[in-house]
Amino acid sequence: MGSELRLVLIISFVSVLVFSTSSSPLPRFPRQNRARIQLFGEDRNDYQYETKYFSQQLDHFSFADLPKFSQRYLINSAHWTGASELGPIFLYCGNEGDIEWFATNSGFIWEIAPKFGALLVFPEHRYYGESMPYGSKEEAYKNATTLSYLTTEQALADFAVFVTDLKRNLSAEASPVVLFGGSYGGMLAAWMRLKYPHIAIGALASSAPILQFEDIVPPQTFYDIVSNDFKRESSSCFNTIKNSWDAIIAEGQKANGLQQLSKTFHFCRALNSTDDLSDWLDSAYSYLAMVDYPYPADFMMPLPGHPIKEVCRKIDGASSDASILERIYAGVSVYYNYTGKVGCFELDDDPHGLDGWNWQACTEMVMPMSSSQKNSMFTAYDFNYSSYKEDCWNTFRVNPRPRWVTTELGGHDIETTLKSFGSNIIFSNGLLDPWSGGSVLKNLSSTIVALVTKEGGHHLDLRPSTPEDPKWLVEQREAEIGLIQGWIRTYRLEKEAQFPLLKRSWESSLLEKEQELLVVEEKIASKESKVLANQAVILKKRKSDVEGELESKCKLAEDEIESKRRVWELREVDIKQREDLVGEKEHDLEVQSRTMAEKEKDITERSYSLDEKEKHLNATEEDINPKTTLLENEKERLRKLDYDLQQTLVSLEDKRKHVDSATEKLEALSETSELSILEMKLKEELDDMRGQKLELLAEADRMKVEKAKFEAEWEHIDVKREELRKEVEYITRQREAFSMYLKDERDNIREERDALRNQHKHDMEALNREREEFMNKMVEEHSEWLSKIQRERADFLLGIETQKRELEYCIENRREKVSALKQKAVVTREEELDLQNGVSTVSNSEDGYNSNNGSSPSSATPFSWIKQYTNLIFKNPPESSLPMHHHEGALPSEKREEKAYTKGLSIAVENLEAGRKRRGNNTSGSDTNETSNHKKRKHDVTHEVDPESVISSLQNVSEDKHELPSNQTQAPPSIMVVLSEIVKITKVTCETEFINKVSNIECSDDPSEAGTKMVEEKKQDSDCSEVGFFNTQTLSKAKFFSLLV
Repeated sequence: MGSELRLVLIISFVSVLVFSTSSSPLPRFPRQNRARIQLFGEDRNDYQYETKYFSQQLDHFSFADLPKFSQRYLINSAHWTGASELGPIFLYCGNEGDIEWFATNSGFIWEIAPKFGALLVFPEHRYYGESMPYGSKEEAYKNATTLSYLTTEQALADFAVFVTDLKRNLSAEASPVVLFGGSYGGMLAAWMRLKYPHIAIGALASSAPILQFEDIVPPQTFYDIVSNDFKRESSSCFNTIKNSWDAIIAEGQKANGLQQLSKTFHFCRALNSTDDLSDWLDSAYSYLAMVDYPYPADFMMPLPGHPIKEVCRKIDGASSDASILERIYAGVSVYYNYTGKVGCFELDDDPHGLDGWNWQACTEMVMPMSSSQKNSMFTAYDFNYSSYKEDCWNTFRVNPRPRWVTTELGGHDIETTLKSFGSNIIFSNGLLDPWSGGSVLKNLSSTIVALVTKEGGHHLDLRPSTPEDPKWLVEQREAEIGLIQGWIRTYRLEKEAQFPLLKRSWESSLLEKEQELLVVEEKIASKESKVLANQAVILKKRKSDVEGELESKCKLAEDEIESKRRVWELREVDIKQREDLVGEKEHDLEVQSRTMAEKEKDITERSYSLDEKEKHLNATEEDINPKTTLLENEKERLRKLDYDLQQTLVSLEDKRKHVDSATEKLEALSETSELSILEMKLKEELDDMRGQKLELLAEADRMKVEKAKFEAEWEHIDVKREELRKEVEYITRQREAFSMYLKDERDNIREERDALRNQHKHDMEALNREREEFMNKMVEEHSEWLSKIQRERADFLLGIETQKRELEYCIENRREKVSALKQKAVVTREEELDLQNGVSTVSNSEDGYNSNNGSSPSSATPFSWIKQYTNLIFKNPPESSLPMHHHEGALPSEKREEKAYTKGLSIAVENLEAGRKRRGNNTSGSDTNETSNHKKRKHDVTHEVDPESVISSLQNVSEDKHELPSNQTQAPPSIMVVLSEIVKITKVTCETEFINKVSNIECSDDPSEAGTKMVEEKKQDSDCSEVGFFNTQTLSKAKFFSLLV
């Protein structure tokens, strides 16, 4: 059932409900979570139906030549008692969605069908599901012009035309029709009963808000009922929901408010505005009110029993530190995520593709909605028709007609309308359903009945029954069944009163049909005779054409097979060349692989040498490191010595100053001895100082030399280190480049190899496919050809068998006639012999019997009748005669003549012996002897004759010559008749033998063999005249004359 239509039953009405709550007054369908949630519906295997299509008029109210469209309908006739029993038809009026979803969610109709013996039919509403005019939804919803035929009036006319045509096709014009529907479908059922009362005898309209239009019920009725459903469960729950709207607006006005709201309500994507969240919550509350069923159900979502009570328990039972929005999320999660399998929700605009209902809401289905400040838990607002009209114009370029439905179908003062013009309508409602406020809630007459339940939900009575059904729901359904039974019972009583008239009309129509059938049978018989005659002609023609056709077909098939075999050989050669090319390329790849392996080996050796150099460098560095340490220590020591020298110089400078001062003092004391002593001491000290200074200067020079040497060594080490570093970098770069080169080469070779393999594989697969297709085609053609040949052979053999039976029957009749004529000829002959005065003997002239031309002696005229009839026989030989046996082959002409001559003599001898016996007996047993002689002659004709016996029998010919009458010049009439019958029998016998041999040819594997055998048989058949009974080339007239004697 498509999951996108799981909510279609009520979303259409909620679209109008949301009409004025959003910033735009155009009807908007509440958006549903779809990304990670599965919509549920009924999945019952016992709801079996056939899907069919009806060619429906696009416009029922004009005669324009508009294209038709295919209206889908579902049908189930498993329990229908048939038209003869006036079995009822239950028709569900399709809603604004896929008809399969409505069919599988209307279990009540399926359950009562066996009880009534009813036919179930579910026609789909135009512009919904698969019943799309103009061929597709895109074309049907293209613009206002293509959508202009989406109206309630057209839909009702669809149902009326459909059910009328269905009853006519089923010959069930007298079967009563009962209408069913829920929600918008219930409105259609009630309106159809009012508009087409002659089509249906009654309607069950469940949750049908036919009064939810302008100035009939208050526009705030819907939201007041939804709010009251929550308030009856918990007042605090009602107040929390009512205060949540302001909290949503306040949170949305904050800097990161929309992001925080998205996080709180676990949306997959951030909200664009608070209106999206408001619509999402509005939809949940409205749906919960509609499906507030007393038991768990999965009509729209998997929900517990009394879901509103569970929602309020979640809202009221939240922790004290939970915010109001967190409480609201906990409550609506009962509807959107009762199973707990949804991670996040997505808000999609119009997820169910119900643009059709948007169009209907903007044209005729204008249902004003508003919310009151006092009684509603929703944000208060009023219906604004001007804004509604403006948005409809901006969307579809149409203006609504809010009073058209009530004008066309009634609504204002509905009580008077239904009482005056309506009957047999059940309005069933549950007061928890918010749409119950727009329906009929009281009985308007004895036949306009309102069945109202206090705790019922949206068309709960049409749902399948369950063990959890409360008592009031069971009683409501029983009441509906009782009312429907009453409608059908009344209808049948009215029909029974008209039955005598119907019976007479049926009898007259049956007589007319019988007469028509007799005429048709006569026509069929004449046609059959013509067809049989045509078939006989066709069989004869087939007999001559089949051999040539078989031969030509065999030749064509052989030529085609030979040509295809050559093509296949060329392809095999091509494949072999390709395989050789692939082998060469693989060899090249192997050579390249070996080259690469050698290069890799060289690189490995270079890497090994680099590693050795690197180890040597490391060892050198390790050797240099202690020297460097020593040099550093020496440098530090020299630095200390330099510092000491500086200190010494400073002290020497101080001493020099001291000496200068002492010198000044000495100058003052030069005249005294003390000065001399001091001067001597001073000189000694100066000498010591100079010695120390020289030592220090020498040490400094030595240190400078060592420092220069150290610096030179250090610079050399740095140069070596730099060279090693550069060499390492160069080797590294070379190694990387070479590695990249090897990798690229390896990848290129691998790709080329793979490409070659793939190409080879594809070529082989293509060739295999072509080979397979060729072989399959050959097998199919051979099978078709063989089947055709077998069918033609079967038809040919059937025709031959038929002709064989006819010929056998003809032969048998001819034999019987010949036997009768023979007996008659014997009797006549005896009578003629008695009348003759005497019996003359045969002339002793030997020439009369042995003449090569078969003529009598010139001096006598006896047996002239034999000569006359012999000429007649030889002038008209049989068209076909007995063919040769296969083992005889084609005999030379001399041998054939000798063999036939021998046969003729044998027959003549037998006839002469039979004449002796007959004359010797001359009794009543002549008939028996004649019959035995006839059988023996027949036996001798079909078997070989011993030449010696023939020669010995010929010697007795002259002894019997005197037995023939000498004055016999004309054959008796009986003999003439016998001879004519013999000629006919000869023809029939030859044809029969040919047919027997053709029918015995077995079907060979090679069709040409069968054709060859048939050609040989035909050839042998043509030679029948050369070796047959009356062969003009082998039997002379004299021999035949002797045969007749």
